[in-house]
Amino acid sequence: NQTSYSPSAITVKAGSKVTLKLVNRTGQGCIQAFTIPKLGIQKIVRVGTFDEVNFLAPTKPGIIPFMCSMGMYQGIINVI
Repeated sequence: NQTSYSPSAITVKAGSKVTLKLVNRTGQGCIQAFTIPKLGIQKIVRVGTFDEVNFLAPTKPGIIPFMCSMGMYQGIINVI
């Protein structure tokens, strides 16, 4: 059973177009809900399925957290 996002940290260029490919092989429960609250993004990726998230990275460098719907599983997007 999947217990974390992999990778848990990614780096993107400020102002760039970003596509995250989300693949859920074995993650059950709240980890199926991938959210980026700061960007208003939420995707449900059921076990054995995949999806993608597309967004424009902020123009200012900084850290954007991503997480499951409950905040139990987390990671970061490092905007440089």
